[in-house]
Amino acid sequence: MAIYFGTETTDKLDAYEEGSWTPAISGGSGTSHNQQYGRYTKIGRLVVVSARIQFSCSGSSGNSLSVGGLPFSSASGTGENYTSGGITYCNLSLDANRFHPYVGDGQNRVFFYEMNSGAGVNISGSFSNKYLGFSAHYFST
Repeated sequence: MAIYFGTETTDKLDAYEEGSWTPAISGGSGTSHNQQYGRYTKIGRLVVVSARIQFSCSGSSGNSLSVGGLPFSSASGTGENYTSGGITYCNLSLDANRFHPYVGDGQNRVFFYEMNSGAGVNISGSFSNKYLGFSAHYFST
């Protein structure tokens, strides 16, 4: 089924999909989780993802936090991919209070960067039984 926006065949939207994806967390040595849930909706090239992750490990890391396993790779090239998103819930010990998710060009991973400085966000302290929830949108290839 397709939706037409006007009378031209080029004004047709014929790509809609939704489903689940498996978030793969990075940022700590031996990082593991009790729960990981991901959902997505794809309309044309626009992909909207959300995820909720509960960690099951303790320790600390100075590595930048990221989540891989996105259902579609992002577009590459000048002006091809713009991304945005928000943190829905986070009780992790991080080295930043204000940060946001970002999907770079040609990536299948969400990175987290501090607002204003652009530095990568690092996990610090214990993260056992802590949660991270986020949503992001980006353009696929």
